[in-house]
Amino acid sequence: MLGSPVALDTNGDGQIGTTGESTAKDRVAGTQVGQTVDFDLDGNGSTEAVEWMSGDGDSLLVDNRDGNAANDMNGTRLFGDQGGQYGSGYEKMAQLDANGDGRLAGQELDGLELWVDNGNARVDAGELRSLADFGVTELSVERQDAANARGENLMQSSARTADGRTVLTEDVWFAKA
Repeated sequence: MLGSPVALDTNGDGQIGTTGESTAKDRVAGTQVGQTVDFDLDGNGSTEAVEWMSGDGDSLLVDNRDGNAANDMNGTRLFGDQGGQYGSGYEKMAQLDANGDGRLAGQELDGLELWVDNGNARVDAGELRSLADFGVTELSVERQDAANARGENLMQSSARTADGRTVLTEDVWFAKA
């Protein structure tokens, strides 16, 4: 079983650091479950053992429009499949695209933050950061499929920064143990 959130390559190394062998939804046979943490990825009120972010400086996109994410973080705050409710995190992000232009920008970004988790799946002091902290001014909600070295399909897109850089975003699929 897999579940996903959208992550950003905020450490700038060109990939999303996770504890699993793969971030693809459809994995090649024999893929092992990586190191897990306890987290309510589905947002159903129950934690489960899931692969997670490696804690290397990449981040998860968070809906913090009510300002309470540090106190009640779970999968409903992340932009993922939310237990099968969405086909991908980009589909969930698209709900905030008020003008339908395929991207979140300006006021559409209000209340969104980045969770630069240290790998323990708990919001520690200083881990919730503003998009502006990383210069992010735009997030595409249009998914692009890309193959990894194993031939698996990755769900990726991009963010743009104030200085014109493109940042990788990916709907990373975590295996559940």
